[in-house]
Amino acid sequence: MQCNMTICYIITYNRARHIIQLYILSIPDHEHIIPLCQHKGEDDPRILLNYNPVSITNRETGQVDEHRYLGTDLTVADELTEYYSAQAQDEVNTANKGFSQITQRGFFWENDKFDMLIMASPEIHFLKAEAYAMGYGVAQDMAKAEEEFKTAVSQSIALYYYYDSIGSGENCRRYDAPTDEEIADFANARWNSTAYVDKLDAIITQKWLHFGFLVSREAWSDIRRTGYPSGLVFPEVSGTIPNVPNRWRYPSTEVNYNPYYKDVAGTDTYTEKLFWAK
Repeated sequence: MQCNMTICYIITYNRARHIIQLYILSIPDHEHIIPLCQHKGEDDPRILLNYNPVSITNRETGQVDEHRYLGTDLTVADELTEYYSAQAQDEVNTANKGFSQITQRGFFWENDKFDMLIMASPEIHFLKAEAYAMGYGVAQDMAKAEEEFKTAVSQSIALYYYYDSIGSGENCRRYDAPTDEEIADFANARWNSTAYVDKLDAIITQKWLHFGFLVSREAWSDIRRTGYPSGLVFPEVSGTIPNVPNRWRYPSTEVNYNPYYKDVAGTDTYTEKLFWAK
């Protein structure tokens, strides 16, 4: 099967758990569902550690396509979506069917070796890349921005595979870490990609993917601060949040017992922007 597609990154807000959830999905130009093939040096090697591959019968050829990463636009419900949801077989947890699910007991989820990260090295290099690209406190220097960007992406991938290599979960170490050359090729491809609006979009998109499950609230802050990544799909949550929320609402204790809540009640919404948000 050919894998000509656009990668769509979807973020949702889980109000019950108060977290921002990340979905990496593959959406071609001519339809909204397609299995994603993994090409070394071209595709993001972190997807292997985040999601379970599936096997699915190709409706065009009748053959079973194995080791695919299957996603969809969560706002779409049609016959094709139902087919994949019912027929795709999870290759890691064989009791599951449907779209690629988050890997459990792997590099992150239920990995007792994973540290509580406050600020890891890749984030620092992403910040430096942004500073050089935008001229924040320094002279704008796109060559240095590129260098910092590629270092950040490379270190992010290395960090993911490091925790995968030391984890005790049953789904750790299912894949060999990409080579330095493959990582460098991927980072170079991301910097030179025409899919981004501009270089800041490239930097924040890769930073957002680095944060992923690790520090999802930081990713949420970057979206609100910069407006990037571009082209995200935001499924409506329970009919109340039509887009990514701009802020938390005040808890019921403040609403019920703080005498000054009435002064801010009119702006206590998910859509009210904080002073620093774009």
